[in-house]
Amino acid sequence: GPGRLCDAFGIDLSFNVEKIGQRIKVKARESTPEIAISKRIGISRDAHLEWRFYEPGNACVSRSKSNV
Repeated sequence: GPGRLCDAFGIDLSFNVEKIGQRIKVKARESTPEIAISKRIGISRDAHLEWRFYEPGNACVSRSKSNV
């Protein structure tokens, strides 16, 4: 979720109201990571859709039955 995303990028409350491109910059990776897909976690509507994208083995990814 959003909390883990912020942890992964080192974003804390000091970044509130900052615009992308000022203190927060998006940079390209040196390599392309493996990306996996699975069903979304904790939803009931359209739960069958695989709209969850994540990097397997990354400590910042919430665990689900399919990636434990």
